[in-house]
Amino acid sequence: MEIDLRTTAILLSTINLLQVFALFVQYRVNRTYHGPGWWVLGTAAWSLAFAFNSMRQDSFLGAFAIVANNLAFAVGMALVYVGTLRFFDRREPRVWLYALCGITTIFAVYFTYV
Repeated sequence: MEIDLRTTAILLSTINLLQVFALFVQYRVNRTYHGPGWWVLGTAAWSLAFAFNSMRQDSFLGAFAIVANNLAFAVGMALVYVGTLRFFDRREPRVWLYALCGITTIFAVYFTYV
């Protein structure tokens, strides 16, 4: 049995959706902490990124899926980072997070289309 990249990406997207559900339940049950809501959003972005990853080989959506995949992964990591900082009652450096997501998108667009 052979497992290709598309199957693995769909499986990882499904697993992350289950994790989104579990984190959302924990977020709704225990609202005393500030970070888990951001973790839910970050994991949802990762799930979306894996969904775009499964579309990379499509002839029509391929280039868009590559850029969207990289952007969703960067945004997901930034959201989990914000959630971790807020869990420990610290504030995030927003300028650096915007720069990280912007630079990632610029590199993805450049290497995909140019």
